[in-house]
Amino acid sequence: MIFILGFLIIAICLGLAGFFSGCEMGFISINKIRLRHLVEKKYPRAVIVYELLKDTTQLLACLIVGINVAIITASCVNTSLAHFNRMNIFWAELILTFILLLFGEIIPKTLFRHHPTKLILSLIYFLRPSFFLLSPVVNLITKVTDPIIGHGKIKETKSPFVTKEELRLLISEAEEAGS
Repeated sequence: MIFILGFLIIAICLGLAGFFSGCEMGFISINKIRLRHLVEKKYPRAVIVYELLKDTTQLLACLIVGINVAIITASCVNTSLAHFNRMNIFWAELILTFILLLFGEIIPKTLFRHHPTKLILSLIYFLRPSFFLLSPVVNLITKVTDPIIGHGKIKETKSPFVTKEELRLLISEAEEAGS
């Protein structure tokens, strides 16, 4: 029974690690022009995503905390199962590391890199509650790191929504797609 429960917890942690890891890539890769268009059309999911993107420090901190909590929990449970069943802990952790890299990082990030807007918009209602649950930890980490990294002291420069180079690239890609 403990063995089954342990594997269930590891599977849930694996899913959460993949979810948060994929969302991290999705938020970085999301098509901001399409998102802005959906916000102007008052698409509720797009409005939520747009609001979350206003504070990227909190957003990324929450995603990173989620990834790490899932990975650490899976590792602790895996170690306990290996110890309880008199297995070699080194090999158990090595196997878990491979599985986490594959299903918790590489595959989710690849999927979210190729379909960021679609996936982020479809999963935003699952992501928002996790922000609420993780916010105490994220706020604590932010309070500790702000004095170290000087949050708010780095002067942001205003840049155009789309640079000339990006506009040229958009036009060339549109021409290629049309031909």
